[in-house]
Amino acid sequence: MPNAIDKSSQLVTDFAGYSTLHGFHFVLGLHAPIRRLLWLCLILSCVSFLVVQLVLSYQKLSAHRHVLDRDVVPSKSLTFPAFTLCNINMMKRSMIDGTDAQLYLDKLDPVKASQVVNKTLSSSFDLKKAVLEYGHTASEMIKLCTWNGKICSYKNFTTSFSYTYGLCHTFNLGDNEEELLNSTSNQRDLGLILMIDINDDEYYGPISYLSTGIKVVVHDQKEHPMVDEFGDDVMPGFTTSIKIKREKFHRLKHPYSSACGSKKLVTSNEYVRSICILECNTREMIKKRGCRLLGMPNLPEFNTTGYCNPSEIISDVVTPRASNCDCPLPCEEI
Repeated sequence: MPNAIDKSSQLVTDFAGYSTLHGFHFVLGLHAPIRRLLWLCLILSCVSFLVVQLVLSYQKLSAHRHVLDRDVVPSKSLTFPAFTLCNINMMKRSMIDGTDAQLYLDKLDPVKASQVVNKTLSSSFDLKKAVLEYGHTASEMIKLCTWNGKICSYKNFTTSFSYTYGLCHTFNLGDNEEELLNSTSNQRDLGLILMIDINDDEYYGPISYLSTGIKVVVHDQKEHPMVDEFGDDVMPGFTTSIKIKREKFHRLKHPYSSACGSKKLVTSNEYVRSICILECNTREMIKKRGCRLLGMPNLPEFNTTGYCNPSEIISDVVTPRASNCDCPLPCEEI
């Protein structure tokens, strides 16, 4: 038995002598006890430090943090963004006098609502048709248009709808397979130059009390403009310049904090977050009130859904917001 113990002790001593772990042979070798204890403390301290570093590194790795990497890539040519403008007045005063369109605006007006509380809109009233007929068209508003030093016109604009402002007009949308415009210079004179007539003498309704002018949004062609939420005000009587820059975002999927993703949409073949939010809020509005706001899509799942009347809009308007919608950030976005 003693021979076995001596043999095992010798094997451990030999292992320590051949080990590449620095200082290990001083712990098990035939050295003074104090020296062996000192080396043992040093080795244990190093091992403890190593374990701590491993744990911290693992925690950092499992947290899936990402580093913001930003590069500036020069380019001789960039796709010019879409530019959407809306007159903040929904319908013209001279054209709606005595019509259901005037009654519609009066019922939305806190000042006049009490005066028309007993009046009702006719069942044949079509808000979209009224806005198309009485709203501020691109041909009336756009008095001068130049792009890249060349003349353009209202025909280069595509009309859409806003539930607050009525008609909106977008330049360089690229619909109907039209080729998108490219910008090759940052000079002011080679961008988009517009002279707008807002017809402020035609203003009528609750919005007209607040201000006059237009709402504008610069956005990617794939995006829904969301003028009602993010539009910038441009006042009449001034020259307004808008300087823009193009940024492209690449995000990481789950489990990283950006948690980008996509989902199938009804009104778009490609995932776009603003359109996802619009569809989500349209569903919420229809399920809650049985109607939709002007500019909201007519989703096939609900068949044909009419527009909300003024009382429904005032009592429970649902504006597009992302908090209640399952619309992840896209992994690639401009």
